[in-house]
Amino acid sequence: MSEELLYTNDTLDFLPQSPAEIDDDYDLEECLSYLDDSSLEDLSERILGKDIFEDMDREDGVEEILADAIRDASEEEREQVLIDIYPEIRDAMLDSDEHDALCQELAMENFRATMSEQYGLLKDSEDYLFLGSNMGWQSLSGYKLANVSEPDDIIDALHGNYDFTAKIYHETDKPYLEASVSSHDAPMGEGYTIVPMQWMEKALKSDIGEKIQHVMLLDEDVCDAVREAVPALTKGKEAITAIEDFVLYEAYGPFNNNKDKKHELATELASFDFLKFKDHVNPNKEYYVIAEEAFYDGNEPYDYDHYDIGKYRLPGTPDEQLVKGIEATLEKGSAEDIKKMVDGLFSKNRANTIHELKTMNKELTK
Repeated sequence: MSEELLYTNDTLDFLPQSPAEIDDDYDLEECLSYLDDSSLEDLSERILGKDIFEDMDREDGVEEILADAIRDASEEEREQVLIDIYPEIRDAMLDSDEHDALCQELAMENFRATMSEQYGLLKDSEDYLFLGSNMGWQSLSGYKLANVSEPDDIIDALHGNYDFTAKIYHETDKPYLEASVSSHDAPMGEGYTIVPMQWMEKALKSDIGEKIQHVMLLDEDVCDAVREAVPALTKGKEAITAIEDFVLYEAYGPFNNNKDKKHELATELASFDFLKFKDHVNPNKEYYVIAEEAFYDGNEPYDYDHYDIGKYRLPGTPDEQLVKGIEATLEKGSAEDIKKMVDGLFSKNRANTIHELKTMNKELTK
């Protein structure tokens, strides 16, 4: 895989890296403007055989004449001239605030163009998730959710109010950007992973997926932003919330004292194929409508006298001990316990929840 440098504010990266670059990648005439009068005089005597300042002043276009003369020289002579003037030009550029400011501006413009044209980013405002490591002198890890509409917003999210050097890369086929930031507090460099929300679905399936999920557990704002960006996750959230609301309503509502209805609801819950249901959820509907379509078989007019999960039924007969454990939880009537039970039944913790419900029922019957 190849890695592309998208942005740098490192002054050294803005300088010609070799004598040949003075002419190949930079404007030779502009580069010659960084030489002082004495160096230009020596160069003119070497290339033209005379002191150019005898006939004209510097503002009359000395650099343009010398640039043309260097290009017209033999290849061997041209190469040697560039080698000789390279150190002075590079040092003068390094000391020039004007050169640095111009390069910083061009770097930001190029960053914007690449992000927009090559990656389809920065066209609208959207949230970005930043995952940091080795931050500060304590080498901390952390995260930040930031709204980004301009390239400056990305740079601002990478540092505090201090001098810093930042570089942003993208590795082919990776659904995220990577950045390194060096400063007085972190001379060895802080590392950042940058995830635009429009890349989040792929990022969750990548090598950073577990890190993102961990942050989602820690921060509700991050969780909501990720769920909004990834419709499949939103459907899961809507589905589980719909079932929670439905079961709580049934437990406290019209059938609060109806043991037969609670037994029937417990049976349906024990038989419910949540994964299949989640794939059919329309998150634009009200929670209770979503649940109605599940617990009344999705065929209107609904038969509200009987629960029937229909096509969302797991194969086989539900475990009797599990049904009794669910029923006992409904009878107990604790909203907290009911929500915990529903969450547990339809999550990665399902096996443990089923064991607890079956064990609880055995303890109640002793």
